[in-house]
Amino acid sequence: MPSCTNHCRLWGLLLWCLLWGGGKVGAQPTDVPPATPEIRHFDPAKRDVFLHDRDFRYDRQAPPTAGWWERFLHWLYRQIAKVFQYEGSGFLFRLLVYVGAAALLVYVVLRVIGTDVSGLFYRNRASGQVKFEVMEENIHAVDFEKEVADALAAQDFRRAVRMRYLHALKLLTDRGLIRWQPGKTNQEYDSELAHAAVRQPFHDLRTVYEYAWYGDFPVGASGFERAGRLFQQLQQQLR
Repeated sequence: MPSCTNHCRLWGLLLWCLLWGGGKVGAQPTDVPPATPEIRHFDPAKRDVFLHDRDFRYDRQAPPTAGWWERFLHWLYRQIAKVFQYEGSGFLFRLLVYVGAAALLVYVVLRVIGTDVSGLFYRNRASGQVKFEVMEENIHAVDFEKEVADALAAQDFRRAVRMRYLHALKLLTDRGLIRWQPGKTNQEYDSELAHAAVRQPFHDLRTVYEYAWYGDFPVGASGFERAGRLFQQLQQQLR
């Protein structure tokens, strides 16, 4: 028994030495010094190169290269934008300002290119238009074939197209398909006409007439021939 007890004590002492020695070794601090941070500096010369490079101007506006016209348009746009952003201005006021600015811009452009702006607002009535406006008040008293012949003899294709259109109004009125009266618009006649077979040629004839008479465009023989074909189609549908 004494020998067994001695052995147990010996093994216990050995185990205690191992545990105490291992803990002491693990608790010892390391002797490696901390690393010194490396401070880097940007090359000023390279910085200036990138600073003046156009490809790297992400947050700066490029130098203005627009001419006086572009600068005027930009100024006008800013003025209009200020009006739109003003909370106290109503929609109608903003609309009037916008339309007025656009009209002023168009006027300035036309004056610069030398266009006679007076022709945009009225036309010379010395071309015989007054005469035929009076005749339109009583289409039943007009000899259309004679008027067309006189217009063609004078090479006045515009007036000849008008006579064809007024003649078409007379034919439709005689058939009871429309109700003719002075002051009625062409759109009203077109909407009033319910006869499907007649409506398309009349609509096309009306388009040719308005283009020639109200559009103030030059009308040649081809324009009158087209009006004549449409008038004949309308006559055929009325037979």
